[in-house]
Amino acid sequence: MMRVAVLGGGLQGCCIALLLAERNVKVTLFERHDALLQGAASNNEGRVHLGYVYGSDPSLRTARLMIRGALAFAPILDRLLAQPAAYRISTPFYYAVHRDSQRTPDALARYLDAVHDEIEATGRGRCHDYFGIELFRPQRLGASELEDVFDDAVIPAAFRTAEVSIDAVRLCDVLRDRMAAEPNIELRLSCTVTNVTHHDKGYAIATEPAEASRGEIFDQVVNALWDGRLALDAKRGIPPERPYLHRLKYGFRFKAPGMTVSTSIVLGPFGDTIAYEDGTCYATWYPVCMRASALGVMPPPVAPLPDDERAAVCSESFRALQAIVRAMRDVPCAAIERAQPCQGIITARACTDIDDPGSELHTRYDIGVFTRGGYHSVDPGKFTLAPYFATVCADRILAEGGRR
Repeated sequence: MMRVAVLGGGLQGCCIALLLAERNVKVTLFERHDALLQGAASNNEGRVHLGYVYGSDPSLRTARLMIRGALAFAPILDRLLAQPAAYRISTPFYYAVHRDSQRTPDALARYLDAVHDEIEATGRGRCHDYFGIELFRPQRLGASELEDVFDDAVIPAAFRTAEVSIDAVRLCDVLRDRMAAEPNIELRLSCTVTNVTHHDKGYAIATEPAEASRGEIFDQVVNALWDGRLALDAKRGIPPERPYLHRLKYGFRFKAPGMTVSTSIVLGPFGDTIAYEDGTCYATWYPVCMRASALGVMPPPVAPLPDDERAAVCSESFRALQAIVRAMRDVPCAAIERAQPCQGIITARACTDIDDPGSELHTRYDIGVFTRGGYHSVDPGKFTLAPYFATVCADRILAEGGRR
């Protein structure tokens, strides 16, 4: 039986482990936390992108990749979980064009139309692979509807789309249970992978504490770490070909059943509101929620916000969003005061932040599975793409194993 080490117990690592396990591969998964799916996978808004937010990539290469990932997301996870995940989804997104947007409303309208043409070209746009949702062409709001939803002095145009977020916390709960029940997966938690070395018989994993590695040799290794992937690749002699920018971003989860507007304010350093079907909401305002950044292979440290800083960031974020999204003005003060911060690292190839219209952050297509021998490093780029790239990686591992 082939033995594979998967490094990292986030969404990417768990999907790869399950895909391999169902094909009778023995998987050992190493995770630094004391439980799976404790990092970015459960601390994000769960947006399953259809490519609409990448209006600064007129080549549509990013949109095409996002469409593939979005249409594969639920079918792959439903199969891996051996039951429908019963996703809690958000209300469909409005794409709201900020008055300071890097793209005009008309330019964004043309882009959204082009993206929908790509969805239809797949032949799957109406096959309900996207959570059973009919993927309609984005629709520009009329003047009265725009004024009902947004402050039209700040938002001169907005578009209704079929795009949604899923409740990532619920998904991670279901996925954690499935991982624990899989006999072909061994979990080694509370250990940090420090190096991978290649020997005649395979690959050895160095860990802290050292005894977690048990001196075992693996046929192949998957580096599915998130914020530590680049540093480990560099130790293997695989430095990044271009600079990477790591950003530490915060968002807030809160309960507000009356809040039903999900919106992405585009295009630039603005924010989002997400309303899930159970009354849970998520909000982030980029100018204050982006707290640190670093270039290179190491991200800034992730730490909870101190209480006084949490209150200031939360208050400023909600004030900014309430000035734009009318429904946010009805969120009770008590819900805002109890809002829970969630934080995570966003890692992507770039030298500059999203306030730069020329930043590589406005594209996400040069990503995926990078292989050298039996060592595979996976850069999913976005939450949307993790299940899709898991199938790419698992297929490559099985092909590599067949050639050995």
